[in-house]
Amino acid sequence: MTAPPDCARLPDDWAAFVDLGAVSRVVDSVRRLREAGTQVFPPRNDTFRALWATPVDAVKVVILGQDPYPTPGNAN
Repeated sequence: MTAPPDCARLPDDWAAFVDLGAVSRVVDSVRRLREAGTQVFPPRNDTFRALWATPVDAVKVVILGQDPYPTPGNAN
């Protein structure tokens, strides 16, 4: 699976796997933060980049954590 130039859209295989209502609420919250001038990482076009790079059927474990490097260009 190759990521498109704009990874702001959830890949179809992940959309079938996750709770789209929860994803929608998170995306909406992030959109409001950006509109308010808050710097949010990753950039909008890379929001779902990791999911584009990893097909859902290749995932065995998901580890959630916070990026400890909130600096532009790092850990993306």
